[in-house]
Amino acid sequence: MDNIAPLPLLIFLFVVGSLAAFRATELWVIDRGPFRIFERIRDRSCGVPVLCEILTCYFCMSAWSSLLYTTWLWMFMALPVWLFPVWWFSVWGGAVLIYRVIPARKDES
Repeated sequence: MDNIAPLPLLIFLFVVGSLAAFRATELWVIDRGPFRIFERIRDRSCGVPVLCEILTCYFCMSAWSSLLYTTWLWMFMALPVWLFPVWWFSVWGGAVLIYRVIPARKDES
């Protein structure tokens, strides 16, 4: 049997992962960034339909950012392979839940 971290550590990693996926997704999909860099990347990506869909759809981008976090967790924290899809979908769901709970921000021009 694989060695799994204690429950308090797993809960902490889940909360941190959900917050990280939420913030990374919000950064790419909603924020302008310094010197409007993220806005420019989103505008230029619309020439490629798949890339445009990923960078403008909150739910698509949150899937990719949670996959990135779960991959990092698996590589460096020795997350068992059989838990990989469970963590991916749970962190993705946590990021979407945070997005749904927090009210929409107004554009800060």
